Amino acid sequence: MENKIKEIINIILEKKEKEKLEKLDQNLSLRNDLEMDSLDLAELTVRIEDEFGVDIFEDEIVDTVKEVVEKIEKRWFNWICFFTGEKGKKHIIS
Repeated sequence: MENKIKEIINIILEKKEKEKLEKLDQNLSLRNDLEMDSLDLAELTVRIEDEFGVDIFEDEIVDTVKEVVEKIEKRWFNWICFFTGEKGKKHIIS
């Protein structure tokens, strides 16, 4: 999952002629560190939703890569619980 998120971010950075990420640092701010503007964030949202079925800005504003990852993991965890009927059990998602 993290490799795909990095790939999506790098597509956006490449369009802006910015240096690609070699490693995904979850503490990076989308706006401050990666210098994403509102159009970049809209593209990120669409690409994440297409890939993972999650609207990262649905409930609240996200600022860091970590918050993006957590949104995806939370949605996947809820889906797993719904489809398996296993509420409250922790699943490892990689």
